[in-house]
Amino acid sequence: MASSLPRRPRFRTAVTVAAAVAALGVTTGVATAGGASGASTASPAPAGAPVAVADEYDELVLCEGSNTEVTAEPLERPLNRLLLTATNTGDSNCVLLEYPSLWHEGAQAVPPAFEESRPASPVVLAPGESGYASVALSATDGSGGDGTTYDALTVGFSLLGHGSYGQDVALELPEGGVHIDDSLTVTYWLDTVDDAVIW
Repeated sequence: MASSLPRRPRFRTAVTVAAAVAALGVTTGVATAGGASGASTASPAPAGAPVAVADEYDELVLCEGSNTEVTAEPLERPLNRLLLTATNTGDSNCVLLEYPSLWHEGAQAVPPAFEESRPASPVVLAPGESGYASVALSATDGSGGDGTTYDALTVGFSLLGHGSYGQDVALELPEGGVHIDDSLTVTYWLDTVDDAVIW
């Protein structure tokens, strides 16, 4: 059973999106939780490249454990899936970057994301609003190997492929834990449940 988590790279000093990504040199729009888009794309980023947030969003803080509650709910369909819901509990807007950094005992790296689920722009949450991601825990056809059952999972908040930022969140899991195999995959953070569960 999971009891501890490996150490990983972490940004400790960045406070705003601008401070965290100013050196990356690429700008993009930001989607709100309602699905609308903010600024237009100033220049396209190559596939898999980090993106920075447009100037008008410089003062947005990053969503992380101190201002965001994350819950995990098993899905009936697709099978072997968890729905993660990240809710902004702070007093100002925050931005969900990339995808959940999911960790369990013995993990050497965060699981990959369904690249096809990448949204056109990061999701911005107003206070009280939620963003969503789904987790494919194990393969239904056994192709992911035997796997292991874990009773503890932790979610970190990715910072553009350079580790995680702020506080992690320990998930409250279903009784008996969750079974994870080598096919463990997550979606990017998305602004609707429907978008998160189609992958």
